[in-house]
Amino acid sequence: NELKTEGEITFEQIGNELTLKTSFSTEWIKDTERIFPINLDPTINVTPTNTTFWTGRQTTTNGTKQTGFLRLTGSTTSAWARFDLSAVPPGSQAINATYHGYHYTAIGTPDKLTKIVGLGTVDPLTAPEASLFGEINTSGPAFNSNYIYGGSVYQWRSGILNATGLTNIANDIATQGWTALGFAWLSGTATFQYHYGHNAASLICYLELEYALITAENDAGVATFDSPLAPICPGSDSAVVTIQNFGLNQISPVTVNWTVNGTVQTPVVYTGTLDTINGTGNNTAQITLGAITITGPVQIEAWTSMPNNVVDTVNNNDSIIVNLAPALTGNFIIGASGLADYPSFNAAVNDLETFGICGPVVFDVEDGLYNEQVDIDQII
Repeated sequence: NELKTEGEITFEQIGNELTLKTSFSTEWIKDTERIFPINLDPTINVTPTNTTFWTGRQTTTNGTKQTGFLRLTGSTTSAWARFDLSAVPPGSQAINATYHGYHYTAIGTPDKLTKIVGLGTVDPLTAPEASLFGEINTSGPAFNSNYIYGGSVYQWRSGILNATGLTNIANDIATQGWTALGFAWLSGTATFQYHYGHNAASLICYLELEYALITAENDAGVATFDSPLAPICPGSDSAVVTIQNFGLNQISPVTVNWTVNGTVQTPVVYTGTLDTINGTGNNTAQITLGAITITGPVQIEAWTSMPNNVVDTVNNNDSIIVNLAPALTGNFIIGASGLADYPSFNAAVNDLETFGICGPVVFDVEDGLYNEQVDIDQII
């Protein structure tokens, strides 16, 4: 489970068809410790378009709309930000969403506590002043009722949106290609405080959105391999994975299959309910597959099948493959003879860093010429 920031992702559009192409190092892909599937980061930062009223404020109750920076004092004021969702594929569900605004003027105590509200179809670009103010301060659903808008320090202020916000944003993705947030004062300082808006040169407010493209029913898969993880001491342990509902409908039951070094093991049938991503219940469940013995290299593959007792509709997210090995302990030989465990210092250090240690480790070095540079990072 390694974060890879190198590589290239490109998009190609022909008519209504959008193709995503990725390019990564073959050495990184073919690494024996690589865990599959490889997940592309599904997070996007969406910002206001630099157009009138994409961000703004009202400085009095039902007052004239003003474009630009966001400004709040007390209960007779409001502010908003409209975000462009056109880059998010239609049919996507919002997994997580966080508003980020930079408080740059002025300081005050105690912290200004505000409510982040969803504006739905009330468009700040065209809505009458009274309708906009009422939606922000009275009618709109609360996405966060504990957002610190400003305080005694100029800094980024972040607010996580709740499940209601995620559901509403998913609807906005599908229906209008934009979403808007309003900000209403709740308590704390009534000093005027600002966030940068659409017309700023930098530090513009933005919405950090993690999304998943949901296209089919009866779509389950193994999301993560949870245990055992390095360092693994030689002996017996339990193989544990997390399964997830990736589809449009609830799932119960689903079968979890697995193999150890290619040998099929007894499947596990999960009879609980996996809710949809934005449902009220859990859309994941942790499953103990069974006992495994690790005395040497072990490859485990796990995959789901028969969600709701029907054939899975999407198969590219069903499975996961992990390669495990026991952590090092004892004496090892570095050298070129048939007795050597490692041909070089770097090969030995690579196993140290990959698999960790489970006790004292001693490397005995055979006579010879070793033309290499060794860098030992953190050992688990």
